[in-house]
Amino acid sequence: MRHWYKMCQHAIPRFLHRRWRESHKFSYGGFAVRKFLRRFREKIYLAKNTVR
Repeated sequence: MRHWYKMCQHAIPRFLHRRWRESHKFSYGGFAVRKFLRRFREKIYLAKNTVR
């Protein structure tokens, strides 16, 4: 049985599309995030050292 297919590109999800991922880089930045991570790492460091 014949079926006529339309010539088109397949839809690729964004997270699988390499070119889209390269042009839409998301990073965790900003002053508030760095401040939070600094305090969080300090908290973990102090908790680890008090166990010793």
